[in-house]
Amino acid sequence: MEFTVVVTARSHDGVELPLQPAAGAAKAVTAEKKVLGRILSELVALRAEVDNLRLEEASAEKARACFQERLELVQLRLESSIPAKDLPQRSSPGWLVGIGVAGAILATGSLIAGLYSLWAA
Repeated sequence: MEFTVVVTARSHDGVELPLQPAAGAAKAVTAEKKVLGRILSELVALRAEVDNLRLEEASAEKARACFQERLELVQLRLESSIPAKDLPQRSSPGWLVGIGVAGAILATGSLIAGLYSLWAA
């Protein structure tokens, strides 16, 4: 926060004279004031950065909400374009039951014939 001000006075006839401060007016800048000035400038920079981050966060949230709306719209379109199908009912066809019964009868007959051939011999 150091600066130097140079003031020049110009008279009506065009003569320029540099103006000097009064003897007690110009005070030296202390080290504490320099540190305080740096702290204040960093604080201002940090506040600006926080404001920028808040704006970025709001923008990202808006983009996320927009994306979610678009995703839900696509999902709704997909769900409405696929016709609902009923699940198949669990009923066994009659011919499949008949094949199972015939196989069981053949297996039983084969077992009986095998046991008979062992005892008859």
